[in-house]
Formats: sequence, structure tokens, C-alpha cells
Amino acid sequence: MDEPKAFINERAWLFFSKYATSGGSTGRGVGVWRSKSSSDIEKLFFNVRWGEFGYEGHRARTLRLAAEGIKKHDEHPVSVLGRTVLLSPYHISRLYMPLILEGLARHSFDFVHAYSGVLVELTYLLREFQPQKMMQVKAIFLGSEPVSIEQLEILFGYWQCPIVVHYGLNERTSLGFYTYTPGDREIVYQLEPLYGITQNPSDSHEIIGTTLWNDVMPLLNYRTKDYGLVSDGKITGLDGREQNFLISRDGHRISGMSIVIDEASWAQIRHYQIRQRVPGKIELCIVPRHGQLSLEFRDYILSQQLNRWGGFFDISLVECATIPLTPAGKTRHVDVQLS
Repeated sequence: MDEPKAFINERAWLFFSKYATSGGSTGRGVGVWRSKSSSDIEKLFFNVRWGEFGYEGHRARTLRLAAEGIKKHDEHPVSVLGRTVLLSPYHISRLYMPLILEGLARHSFDFVHAYSGVLVELTYLLREFQPQKMMQVKAIFLGSEPVSIEQLEILFGYWQCPIVVHYGLNERTSLGFYTYTPGDREIVYQLEPLYGITQNPSDSHEIIGTTLWNDVMPLLNYRTKDYGLVSDGKITGLDGREQNFLISRDGHRISGMSIVIDEASWAQIRHYQIRQRVPGKIELCIVPRHGQLSLEFRDYILSQQLNRWGGFFDISLVECATIPLTPAGKTRHVDVQLS
């Protein structure tokens, strides 16, 4: 959205409106103005869908791993806001695990609301530091950044509870929910038809959304630059944002979100990122979970990707000390910067 002000209702009073922006996990953040009433209506959709698992809105006790909980490196990673326990995404590492466990032990919560990347990392650390799971939760709610089936398998394996993923809040034009079932091989979002109108144009799978509730900044037939097939009230094959697409040797666009690692590999990988600076070439940047990657494991990862994608890209692998989170604490899985 290059000119957000152009979409604002000229009769709206922004003084009484709310402003929300995405943290840009898949590219530049998007800012949207909306009235308090449309914000309250949006919460009702979540209360209904999450309520199927016992969630009761502001009365629910929730562990939140997101931007609201970000702390400086010398501050305690766990804080409390009302009935929400906040855990700083920047502190999810072995260094801070004693503090994290101590802080979480002082509070109780029934739900986890998080970015998928940081929750997967926390889950691996909990497996290591607290193999006998002490925290029993009713459900996990994920959103705001892409998630894969492999990550959902890891989360379900430890937490053993329902996992609900939502899509579509960046521009507030579409909203869909998906509940993970063990054995699922595809993420299919069930759209909320009373929230917005979601469709594809005739010539592509770009997702086009129309808001039904935001009279402050009404977006009609808004091109989200997300890509997925909209059919029968569902979104399948969600490929992420336009800036997630890679350029192959022959000039075709391929979603970077389709380049994934298998569940077993996560035991040795903390984070990974797909980087492209030259068309036809990609770099797999891996942050090892334990020291350095063995030569055998490097060969295994590289051969996996070459078998799947070697016909489209020259692929190299590089070990990185870290992959910086976005300012909002999200993981950027694909980084495309083509000259």
C-alpha cells in the first residue's frame, strides 16, 4: 500500500480511530485505520472461533509471544499485562531459559498466542530444559507470520493441544481460520464470509479483499499481493506475499514459502532463511541449534533442496550466527533483494 491516506474516508475522525500495522514478516508493514466499533467486531470473530476451545476474550489467561512483550536484553523476558503473560521474542535462547522458566512458573495460563517461528524455537528449548511438560494449555493460536505443516507437527508433538492458525489481518479485508489435525498435509483456511469478501481475479491467484466493517478506511477490491486459491469459501495453497517470490533460472516466479526443511532437520536447525540476490540463485542461510553443522548434515540438507529445486535454482548453503528478527519480533523466512 503506497498511499494509505488515499483510502481514508474523508468524513472519518482519526482522533477517535485506531491504527494498526503489520510487523512486516513477509515484507513492508501495512498500516490501517479503523474505528473502535470495527475493532470490537473483529474481536468477536476471534472470540467465536477461539471460543470453541474455551477462550473467553479478555477473561482468558494467555501466554503471548509477540511485539507487545519485547524487552531490552538486560530486562526480564517475562512480564504481565492484566491476564496476559508476555514473553519477549528477542529472549528465546538458551541464555535466558532459566529466567524464562522461573518467570513462567510464577504465572498460570490456559492459552498460547504467538508467532509460529518463536514458538517453535521455545518449544525446542522446553524439550531440552523441561522434557516433562509442566505447562498444560487448552489451545495454541498462531498468526501474523507464515507457518508450515512441519512446524505444526513439532508444536503438536510437545503441547498436545488444538492449534488454530488465522490469516488475513494485515489490511483487515479477509479473515480465515485453520485448525491443525495430526496427519494434515495442507493448510486450508476457512474464510469468514461475514467479515469480508475474498476472491481471486480471473487471471491469477492473487487474493482480492473487500472489507465489510471498516468505514474509516474502506478497502474495496483491495489487491493484497498475497497469493492462494480462493474456492468454496476456503483458501488453499497460500503462497504468501509477492515479495516472497523467487525468480528461477528461466524467469518464472516460485514462492519462497514452498522451500521448506523436513521435521527431523529442525532438531539441528534453530532458524533458516531463503535469500536471493541474483535470479536463478538462492542461498539457504541456516542457524545451527548446536555449535556447527556436521559435514554429513550439510550434505543432507543441500542434497534435499537440490533434489527438489535444483532444476530451478543454483543452491548454496551458509551457516549464520543469527537471523535478525523484525522490529515486531517476527521471523522473516524469505529475503529477496534483486538489483
